[in-house]
Amino acid sequence: MGFSVPLADWLRHQLRELADAIFRNREGGLSEFFDMKKVFELWQRHLNGDDRYTQELWSLLVFELWFIAYES
Repeated sequence: MGFSVPLADWLRHQLRELADAIFRNREGGLSEFFDMKKVFELWQRHLNGDDRYTQELWSLLVFELWFIAYES
């Protein structure tokens, strides 16, 4: 039996500072492939309690961390 991962909670608490810095950055890997205005809008909705895009935000966060690690 599997278990759920508390992504929404992690993004709002333990990972908030990291996620906020990444979603505000207009010069990272995300900005090359995504509309950062829309990403930041989803992030603000999430911080205000809307959990509909938690998985997408998690994927964007992981993408940017991957991009930072492997860009060269």
